[in-house]
Amino acid sequence: MRAATLTIAVLVALLATGASATPGPGGWDNLGTGATPTTPALNGAVYALNAAAPGLVYAGGAFTDAAGIADADYIASWNGAKWAALGAPPLNGSVNAIAYFGGKVYVGGVFTNAGGNPNADFLAVWDGTKWGTVCNATGSAITATVFALQVVGSTLYVGGAFANGAGIVSADSLLACDLNTGAASSTVRADGDMNGVVTVLTADSNGTLYAGGTFSNLEGIAAADKVASYSGGVWHALGSGPGPGGGALDSNVRSLAAHGTDVYVGTDTVNVAGIAQADHVAKWNGSAWSALSAMPKSGRTK
Repeated sequence: MRAATLTIAVLVALLATGASATPGPGGWDNLGTGATPTTPALNGAVYALNAAAPGLVYAGGAFTDAAGIADADYIASWNGAKWAALGAPPLNGSVNAIAYFGGKVYVGGVFTNAGGNPNADFLAVWDGTKWGTVCNATGSAITATVFALQVVGSTLYVGGAFANGAGIVSADSLLACDLNTGAASSTVRADGDMNGVVTVLTADSNGTLYAGGTFSNLEGIAAADKVASYSGGVWHALGSGPGPGGGALDSNVRSLAAHGTDVYVGTDTVNVAGIAQADHVAKWNGSAWSALSAMPKSGRTK
């Protein structure tokens, strides 16, 4: 998940057992090194982090040979002391999203043939021994880039820029996979109901799924632009605002994070829901939008 949650407690515990004995400037420290003590552990961008597995942080991105390990390409695990690869052969393309469920690691990105499996394209699962496919499908379930993953209950939601996920004509940009049975399903009723890319996913403490991206009028709901919620098999707009269809947002969503039943949205939109101070980031509490702060009157420019 691009909106992956790493608690302060987890980070403190991991950094406290890091490879360097002396904290760096401002208390920061490196997580290991590369092939030599003077080279960085990761040589490329990190797009995804997940700390749900006990004692481990998984990092995914555009790096290769993490910590100098030949097979630690595009994804690697950190146990507080050293990096490790997730099997061999390594992935052959970037990882954009990571989810963890039932002792397995789910990854999405731009790679193909994960672990040599010809059907593990763009989406794959690591079971601790080997890479495999996630959803039941003829051939690859996903045929283009995956940007986001989110588990709700025992269902994995896959967001991206693909069409016809698992061969389902309406499963464009978002596909649901039952992790117990492998059964795949769409979240919308008809082809074209999801008309843009899903770039981010998150879920609140009630198990409500939130999707963000470039879409508009999701499933024909005029105000379901750029962000929407999904619960009980039904999509909902998040309030209303001055957007073209009456939506709260009028531009792309870049990030989502949930805390309890509050959902924080990072977006290109200014004045979310018409709130003057809600520029680029705003909070949805399940029924209303709010800005995260407002400039005091004494600090405003007249």
